Amino acid sequence: MDAQTDDLTLYHFPHSLCSQKVRLALAEKGARYEVRVVNIGPAHENYEPWYMRLNPRGVVPTLVHDGEPIVDSARIVRYIDEHLPGPPLQPEDPALHALMEEWIERQDRFPMRELSYGSGNSLLMPIGRATIMRRARVLAAHRRRNPGLSAEYTARIEDVKRWKRTVSSPKEMAALRQRLADLLEELEALLADGRDWIVGDQYTLADIVWTVFLTRIRFLEGPEALDEIPSVRRYFERARDRPSYEGAGVRESVQTRELLPIILPFILPRAAAALLVLSLVGYGVWTLTVTALG
Repeated sequence: MDAQTDDLTLYHFPHSLCSQKVRLALAEKGARYEVRVVNIGPAHENYEPWYMRLNPRGVVPTLVHDGEPIVDSARIVRYIDEHLPGPPLQPEDPALHALMEEWIERQDRFPMRELSYGSGNSLLMPIGRATIMRRARVLAAHRRRNPGLSAEYTARIEDVKRWKRTVSSPKEMAALRQRLADLLEELEALLADGRDWIVGDQYTLADIVWTVFLTRIRFLEGPEALDEIPSVRRYFERARDRPSYEGAGVRESVQTRELLPIILPFILPRAAAALLVLSLVGYGVWTLTVTALG
């Protein structure tokens, strides 16, 4: 297959953690593909029936190749390596391949979504948390209108409820942060022997997912987040220096100009409604005051 393939379409969201993993794998392969942004912000385009039929979990990304959708970022990056030309991203040695898979799974199991919405200093975090239960209402409305997708929407509603419980629980969030600290210490121990990449000398799919994962940690906690684990910090710097990092558009901070068109349609009507209420209250107070004085 030619690396300049035109039959690849990536349904993604620029700041999505898993979308960035897939874009990084595509960049490493030098693949050309069409993009379709799916607004997972307040518009919740990912819950619309057309997308739920494409990806029943209602998440991004989805890669469509020759009309066939491939879902789940860990599966997608493997598919990219196995079906597109370019440098191999999986070791042939069985032991090294097993090590790669272990570290992909370790990262994939970690609930970064919950950590992202339950912590961090970004001004956008409160907005994100405020939308969690709105998601359940949007999903319920879609379920009423689309009975053929009832099972898919019900599963998503239950997922949102669990998500809300986790980010609302200080105990669960503290446990999650400890789990992250333990995971990073394990990665530090692995890299402490001076190896360049997770499996040794070869850059693999494990490095792709961990590069994006570590970027998200710094996004949430600040550039100093890796200072106490020097081997991981040096590893991240090597990964960040690869041309694919910039080519994939891995996000280290909020891209305001990119996100405002997504967020403003949600914020402005509510701000206008609040302003109207305040104006009416102010007018009422003024009228009562004038009446009382008169």
